[in-house]
Amino acid sequence: MKYNQALLKEIANARFEGVETANLLLIGPQQAGKSSFINSIISIAKGRKSNKTAALGRGDSVTERLLTVSGQGLRRKLRFKDTVGIIEATHPDVTCDNIKQILVGDVKHREMLYQGSRSYEKIESTYGPSKTTAHCVIFVIDANVLNTYKENAHQGTIEFKIKNLMDKVKDMGIPFILVLTKIDQLCEEVENDISVTFRSVGVKEAVDTARRIFGFQEIDIYPVKNYEKETKMNPLMDMLILEAIRQAINYSVDYLEDLQEN
Repeated sequence: MKYNQALLKEIANARFEGVETANLLLIGPQQAGKSSFINSIISIAKGRKSNKTAALGRGDSVTERLLTVSGQGLRRKLRFKDTVGIIEATHPDVTCDNIKQILVGDVKHREMLYQGSRSYEKIESTYGPSKTTAHCVIFVIDANVLNTYKENAHQGTIEFKIKNLMDKVKDMGIPFILVLTKIDQLCEEVENDISVTFRSVGVKEAVDTARRIFGFQEIDIYPVKNYEKETKMNPLMDMLILEAIRQAINYSVDYLEDLQEN
């Protein structure tokens, strides 16, 4: 598709003030599709299926690590940081505990983290643009669980933790978007034909619910279907994913420009 090629070219031609690569931090619940989203982007860049993050297929609390994924060519413009999945529990988890350290880059690639532990006592990194600071945050949520979330959530719930993380990201002035995954499971019409995504009542309801509960602007909500069971690349799936990445890239450019100017 010519449109996809234009999106790829736009991403490849992005220029970032003070750094060569945009750091995109992914935050979301366990099994929301964060790792699969990264794998999908790498697959698009390579033109074939890829499973670089080796996404886990189980939801139990396990020892995990913060992963940093980057590469050559188009992927040289993007550095993804995949955080430990958020869990629904009254005790804090590592992403919530250490979000500021993660945002400024104090958590190293493949550093082992445990649910409910604290890794740092203080933040030592600077807040200026650098190769380690997050330039845009991508919140990732399974579109199918949105109807279980409540606007006035109590402490310990997934939605409460996401709102709390959003506030901390806002406090640091870092832009963010929302990616809604697994949209093919919302309704049969999208499952059968991904091209009807923006005509689907189920997708529209999911976007409206996310906007109401979390306060995202509609322009910052991106419904996608990750590559999971597919054996061949699908340009329509690529388009949805690339549009989300383009927005994250544009916000990264704006963020870095503002830091340089101020």
